[in-house]
Formats: sequence, structure tokens, C-alpha cells
Amino acid sequence: MDLASLSGTTGSTASAGEHELQRRYGTTERAERFYRQQVLDRLNDRILAGCDEVIRRHNLPGYSVGISSKGCVTFSPSKIVDYETFKENQDAELSDLAWLFNMNRGIFMTPGREEEWTLSVTHTEESVDRYVEVFAEMAAELTS
Repeated sequence: MDLASLSGTTGSTASAGEHELQRRYGTTERAERFYRQQVLDRLNDRILAGCDEVIRRHNLPGYSVGISSKGCVTFSPSKIVDYETFKENQDAELSDLAWLFNMNRGIFMTPGREEEWTLSVTHTEESVDRYVEVFAEMAAELTS
């Protein structure tokens, strides 16, 4: 669900009365930032939980990590803690495959050596669910 659908008109979760007070006291920008952050945190939690479930269900070598609008699935049998462990453990071929798999299904991702995402306030629960759905489809094909 996006911000506009939560409020019906204003693009945030605040009521009309709250918006009036925000305008009166000059806090509209700060309030909008707060509302956006709440949405991003909720979407981030949802995408991480979905990706973690796919990784667990298909026993993939990797893990997901994220905070607010940024996150990724790291295909590695061990935790990445610095650039050296990234270079040693990251599965570059699987990361490249994930990028192509997603792009071929309309999920536009940052090209790189991890399955990376950037969430914005324009993303919805449905778009996050679609990302996880495509990730699950790829995992199923890899493990079948």
C-alpha cells in the first residue's frame, strides 16, 4: 500500500487536521520525511523476510541484509565483513545470473556482485512481493 492510498488524498498517513497543524507550524517537510521513513522500514522488513524465507526454503548459500531503503541478497557461504571476504566468498556467477533473471522479468536492479535493491516511497507491498516472487522463481529453478 502506498502513502497516497493510506491517506486518501495527501500522500501521507496523517489526517487533514494533522496536515493543517504541520502547515501552520512549518513542520510539513519533517513530517513527510517521517512518514516516508516508516513506509521504507516496513517495506524493507517485508522484502528481507521474504528473501530470507526463499534462501531458507531452497537452502541457498547466502543471506539478506538491509536498512530502510537499501538492501541486498549476498550469495556467499559465509558472512561478508570487509572487501577481502567479499572478493573471496561472493558467488559472482550466481549474482550475475540473478541480475539477468530479474531484468528479464521486469525487475530493474543495480548491476553488481550482489542482488541489490533500492526502495522508494513509490514502491508498494505488491512491488516488494513481486521482487520476492521472482527471487523464489529463480531459486526454484536453481535447485530443481
